[in-house]
Amino acid sequence: MIIPYLRQDLEILRGNSREDGSPAWLLYDAIRNKYFTIGLTAFKLIKNWHGGEDIDNFQKKISSEGLETSSDEIKNFIGFLQQNNLIVQPAGQNVSFLMQQKNSMKKNWLMFVIHSYLFFKIPLFKPDEWLGRTLKKVIFLFRVQLVIKKRLKFFYL
Repeated sequence: MIIPYLRQDLEILRGNSREDGSPAWLLYDAIRNKYFTIGLTAFKLIKNWHGGEDIDNFQKKISSEGLETSSDEIKNFIGFLQQNNLIVQPAGQNVSFLMQQKNSMKKNWLMFVIHSYLFFKIPLFKPDEWLGRTLKKVIFLFRVQLVIKKRLKFFYL
């Protein structure tokens, strides 16, 4: 298996320590504005990540760095990256997976109504007609004010 390429726009930020005191990092996806908390093992995997490399060579390189991981752990991590769209998808590949993700995010009409009930607009008062009628009666006030401003401006020059 070949290791996929990571997206270039991902950022790794130092996070708070976990409950057990172990260090944690945040993997920031700027496109989706999402943060993923990763541990030391995942951080070291990303630190040594080289897309296009064979998984066995990658595992040997990681082992020489002092991190003992199995190929199953690396495959699970690759699965996590694929599931969260953190890798570069080759053109034309995994289209069915991306379509399945898109379709799973769709909501039926009942769930849409439940989640967006705060945004219904029910007009209680339509002021357009009233404003149109009263504009004719008050427009002269604005004209008089404009004439006064022009005369004051001329006077102070």
